[in-house]
Amino acid sequence: MVDELFDALAEVYDWIQTFKGDIPFWINQAKRNDGPVLELGCGTGRTTWEIATAGVPIVGLDSSEAMLRVAESKRELHPDASSVILKKSKINEFELGIKFNTIIIPNRTFELAQSKEEQQQIFASCNKHLNPKGNLVLFLLGPPTGDITEGLEQLQKTVINPTTGNKCRLFVKDAYDWQNQLSTHYQRLEEIEGDGTVLREWKFPPIKYHWITAQELENLGREVNFKVVARFSDWLRRPYQEGDACMIYVYEKQ
Repeated sequence: MVDELFDALAEVYDWIQTFKGDIPFWINQAKRNDGPVLELGCGTGRTTWEIATAGVPIVGLDSSEAMLRVAESKRELHPDASSVILKKSKINEFELGIKFNTIIIPNRTFELAQSKEEQQQIFASCNKHLNPKGNLVLFLLGPPTGDITEGLEQLQKTVINPTTGNKCRLFVKDAYDWQNQLSTHYQRLEEIEGDGTVLREWKFPPIKYHWITAQELENLGREVNFKVVARFSDWLRRPYQEGDACMIYVYEKQ
């Protein structure tokens, strides 16, 4: 089901995505172990191609065929990174036959695992594909705190459609299932003329994220003999403290 959700987003993903300032962090992390790198949930290759251009060998996995087509279309724009391998695969069930020094899971991809079993499968697969002392690095949002905006649609940003040059308004809404640690993220996009007339509307399938606590992340790592070596709250590597909005975990395979 996840691949179908992101198939629907592939056309517009690069110009509505909200991740900013993270690329230098991922490049730095990829270079620390001298490559090669495996990226789980590579999507349109937003991070993949930047790491490859920085000189680090990388393989990108994603379950969405449409997202991978967009990623592949960028190959000619990166002639110095032609060795990039893009492969369709579920991130909790993959077998590549090679090992990596670093595995990264950017863009909240890990939160798409809807159960503890899926989370365990991802960690086990990463363990299998990491060299000793290799790193697993993942980015997540911290558990939500809940506020008055829950369930209310809001204008998140205005962007430009690079094909038509028209303005587009992105509206978002979030709903929470507190008992099961699930958040449902709704997105709607309107392309408008100068007078505000709506030319086109996209209503994307809602995306379910399963948030996870710091303690649960610690436990998952221990189950497969991963040691937490760093916890950050932002791309500047400030130490994570409970309650921070973002969590960046760095594990080392023992």
